[in-house]
Amino acid sequence: MSRRLANRASRLLPRSIATRFVWAGALTLGSVIVLAFGALFYIERTNRVVADIRDRDVALSSTATDIELLLERHRKLVESAIAQTDLVAANNDMRVADDIATTISTLMRRARDPSLDQARALHSEFVSEGHRALFFAAAASPREAREAVNAYFRVANPIQAAVRSSRELSIATTERRISDLVKRGKRLRTWVTAAAIIALLIVLPICVVIISGVAFRLKSIAGGMRRVALNDLRDAAAIANVRAETSARDEIGEMARALEIFKRNAATLLSNTHEIEKLNTWFHIALNNMARGLSMFDAQGKLLVCNDRYLELYGLPQKLGVPGTSFEAIAEHWCSKFGATNHVTPQQLESWMIKLHAQIATGAPFSEVHEIEAGRTALVNTQPLEGGGWVDLHEDITEKLAAETEISRLAHFDTLTGLANRHYFQETLEEALLGLGNGMRFAVLWFDLDKFKAVNDTLGHPSGDALLKIVAARLRDTVRKSDFIARLGGDEFAIIATGANFEDQDAATLARRLLRIVSAPYDLDGRIVSVGVSIGIVIAPEHGVTAHELTRNADRALYRAKSRGRGNAVLFNDNLEAEISGREQAEADLRRALASNQLLLHYQPIIDVTTGRIKSCEALMRWHHPVRGMVSPGEFIPLAEEMGLIGAMGEWALRQACRDAAEWPDGIMVSVNVAATQFTSTDMVLAVKSALQVAGLAASRLELEVTETIMLKDNAATIDALRALRDAGVSIALDDFGTGYASLSYLRAFPFNKIKIDQCFVKDIATRPDCFSIVQAIVSLAHSLGMASVAEGIETPDVLAKVIAAGCDEAQGYYFSRPVAVSSLPEALRMATENQHKAA
Repeated sequence: MSRRLANRASRLLPRSIATRFVWAGALTLGSVIVLAFGALFYIERTNRVVADIRDRDVALSSTATDIELLLERHRKLVESAIAQTDLVAANNDMRVADDIATTISTLMRRARDPSLDQARALHSEFVSEGHRALFFAAAASPREAREAVNAYFRVANPIQAAVRSSRELSIATTERRISDLVKRGKRLRTWVTAAAIIALLIVLPICVVIISGVAFRLKSIAGGMRRVALNDLRDAAAIANVRAETSARDEIGEMARALEIFKRNAATLLSNTHEIEKLNTWFHIALNNMARGLSMFDAQGKLLVCNDRYLELYGLPQKLGVPGTSFEAIAEHWCSKFGATNHVTPQQLESWMIKLHAQIATGAPFSEVHEIEAGRTALVNTQPLEGGGWVDLHEDITEKLAAETEISRLAHFDTLTGLANRHYFQETLEEALLGLGNGMRFAVLWFDLDKFKAVNDTLGHPSGDALLKIVAARLRDTVRKSDFIARLGGDEFAIIATGANFEDQDAATLARRLLRIVSAPYDLDGRIVSVGVSIGIVIAPEHGVTAHELTRNADRALYRAKSRGRGNAVLFNDNLEAEISGREQAEADLRRALASNQLLLHYQPIIDVTTGRIKSCEALMRWHHPVRGMVSPGEFIPLAEEMGLIGAMGEWALRQACRDAAEWPDGIMVSVNVAATQFTSTDMVLAVKSALQVAGLAASRLELEVTETIMLKDNAATIDALRALRDAGVSIALDDFGTGYASLSYLRAFPFNKIKIDQCFVKDIATRPDCFSIVQAIVSLAHSLGMASVAEGIETPDVLAKVIAAGCDEAQGYYFSRPVAVSSLPEALRMATENQHKAA
């Protein structure tokens, strides 16, 4: 009620408090001059106290509150240092603590409060002890960190107490001054009462209204100040009273408006501070956990931000990662450190920076590859920014480039001999054919080693491999630099001999030289062995104008050379086919073998090296000749391919393997090799589905092994067929990976379930680090593409251990079991499992 009356009365009086008192004094007509002077003095003192409260006490209270919050945050950082195990986080805490200490020092200087003198005096020791504790935490020294934290508490506690005392003293001073104002108001009311006798009933009502209104409003403002200082805004009524005063046009209204603005700014500042701290934390975590380096520069080339990976990549010290560092300083530091190694002079660096800024000025993103230090390469993607400046992403691509180089080498060269492989030979032959014309000629010498199989069978595959390496070295020493040598597979080689004015006699001379040099004895670890060589020769363009014609005719000439008793060189002629009677007999025998059930399947187990379980069995075709006995697959399979019988033989093998596997335990798959012609001569998808249906075998238990040669013939149709088979549930494996044509484009074209690593990489893995690295690289490639890996040719426990160390999923070889007939398979499976457990 009194509040409403005071408001109504005050609307009838002048707006200014000082004017109201002057007007009241004038009404006393001089009889209350003393009272008027007292009232004016009181008002002036009130204004000074109010201004002092607003400008000093409230500010001191707010500053003390901010200091106290920062001290508490600094204390928590130091307390957490003892348990900190992440060195990167510990270093980050140290930087944050330094920033907090700097802010506290600034606030203390600004406060100019004598009660903070003790805190100021201890501030340097406080910062030093905190920094020491964080330093020992970052250095992973928990005991020293714990001692430093205890020393820190001995300094921090007095400082916090002094700041808390300062804040409480400021609040108490504010309350005391406000209380003093209230007391003065009461004394003034006493004076007014005394003067009321003189002023009669005229002055009394006016003075009562003025004084009570001012006192009430000052009390509301004082309460609001106290709550803001204590960050206590829960009293809605008190807050509403202060907000109501903001509409007043007098001095108290100004103070209320200032207090309201201060309250809003304080709340906003506190909220924004928390959000900024949270965002900064997230930003630094994300920035320093990036796999690539990041740097951002402004339009003047000054560093805005970078992450630790950027500094690490270019070998930069931490001081060059500070915002504001010039790009030129960073580049010059790198040049002084690595420029000599990378053959970069300061003049070249300056020229490059001019070109860089010109490219950035275009506004278009671009990429560059740099040598960052000896043997290391980085890819830098640059994105110009609007208004100038740019941001870079830096990626170390050294391992990626090395992998691509190694993969390219595997795709074009034979890993055993270092000679070009069949795929590279095919490419080179096609290029040579394109150069025919204007009298240009060249020769192809197609040859293989006589009695090489005997070396493998008697001395073992390591000796056979050693022999092939020596042969390759002799070939390199025999031919001219312009000639091209390739190992086509096994003991089969080819040479493309070119040159100006090339004559038939040149090819004959080279052939005689090869016969003499290759047939010379070989020393294989103290064992002297001799092998011969048979050579078939064709001349382009007389004997063919396509790669197929030349290789076919060269093979015919080679066959004729072998039929003459080996150790011969034969130049192709048109009457050669009439002389190959032995070949025709072999072809006739093979046709009868397919019709009279002379073909059979043997099976070799494939082991899961992780579980030791039999994963599958590979079906391998055998030919039991009624006269010759068991015929090597290396002899009759190529013949069947040339005769066009491989499709029918492959279909028989597929059906028989499915029938055999249907009798096995459910957990064992059957793996069947599929020839390239089966995809072109028959509907492979229909043939597989028919074989599964007739045998009653689930598609998930069938695996088809294909080689890169399949991908060369009608690639699109082959890929479609493979996808259809895989969609039906059949597993697809890429066999002999790393030999032959070995192109990564096939891995990209079709998602194989499995890659089988050729035994030429596996058999020496226990003794040759390069073989281990190659196998490991192929396994890593397979896993990254979601494919399993199988190592072929496991013959010893040491080889198996290395294969497992390289990460292979499955293994196959004589160590577990030789290929056996289906009747002997249960015993072979048992022995394979036992051998795996022994190795484990």
